[in-house]
Amino acid sequence: MVKKREGLSVAQEIDGLEEKLSLCRQSMEEVDLKLRREELSPEGRKSLERERSLLVTKAETYVAQAPGCSWRAHQSALTQLEYLKASQSQVGEG
Repeated sequence: MVKKREGLSVAQEIDGLEEKLSLCRQSMEEVDLKLRREELSPEGRKSLERERSLLVTKAETYVAQAPGCSWRAHQSALTQLEYLKASQSQVGEG
């Protein structure tokens, strides 16, 4: 079982988790836009794809933290993670 962070209420933990996931999503959208619109060298494309992969990994870590918060935070984290993975596969196809 995940312990509640010292001095944080459950609501603060949920808000913090949702904020982190939101930032991951925004960063992923920026990376996806660059991959779609910019002329990139093979190295540049590979670098952005690595960045996108790291963002998904980071989101997975946040989702792993969610069960210790609450059902709502966990569901929010899973939704955000599924969005990130779906956008990752869409850009990879296009």
